[in-house]
Amino acid sequence: MVGLTASRITTPSDLDEATTLVRAEPMGSQLLLTARANTPLALTTDEGHRRAVNTTCANPAFLTILHYGASVRIVYLDRHKRDIGAVMVTRQICGFS
Repeated sequence: MVGLTASRITTPSDLDEATTLVRAEPMGSQLLLTARANTPLALTTDEGHRRAVNTTCANPAFLTILHYGASVRIVYLDRHKRDIGAVMVTRQICGFS
């Protein structure tokens, strides 16, 4: 199911106003997303982290795999392609029972 979800994601595409998705790949029961931060503070604040989690939990493309127990990990890169952080989202984090 994770592989099918990854294959349906087109890149590049906007995840939200602060990030652009540049790659999606399945890794077992995890969907690994690589995203470019369009603003320097996209993930470096608590608000940015919460926004990333909330956006992922609400994204229709990820709802099914999250409900079935898969996780979504988003690795964020700056405009120079340097790793600036990551967010892991699971159904528990989203509050799905």
